[in-house]
Amino acid sequence: MIYPLVLELAADGIPVAVTCRVLRFSKQAFYAWKAAPVSQRDWDDAMLRRNRPAGSAPSQPS
Repeated sequence: MIYPLVLELAADGIPVAVTCRVLRFSKQAFYAWKAAPVSQRDWDDAMLRRNRPAGSAPSQPS
């Protein structure tokens, strides 16, 4: 994901608006990500993978 790069560049003094314009995405999308960087679905999926017994593979749809 590119949004963490925007945070790093902002910390170095490069305006968010400039970075977003150069990378061709909206400031609104960046600020929405910043407000909630991980969606609930992504979080749930990560927790499922983390709690899966060692050596087990994810199930595949039939």
